[in-house]
Amino acid sequence: RSPPLPENYGMLFMFSDTQPRTFWMKDMNFALDMIWIRDGKIVAISANVPPPAQTNGQPQIVPVTESSNWVLEVPGGYAANHNFQVGDSITITR
Repeated sequence: RSPPLPENYGMLFMFSDTQPRTFWMKDMNFALDMIWIRDGKIVAISANVPPPAQTNGQPQIVPVTESSNWVLEVPGGYAANHNFQVGDSITITR
């Protein structure tokens, strides 16, 4: 089991191409917001994606129809708490 993400941390998945993505949340045990990003702009937000324990133990499959080349996973509720909106620009710093 993985521990929850700290409040100001996330996991960024970067892809070399831009296409609709599907994520399979097999071993998550806490809710996530998934921020779908194309060329530095938010194209979709999947808010409070529940862990499999809340979906009868079935892995949560999260598709999005918008093309993206980055997917940022943050703690559930983070997008709303920080007023993220589709169309917002995102800058990733390391």
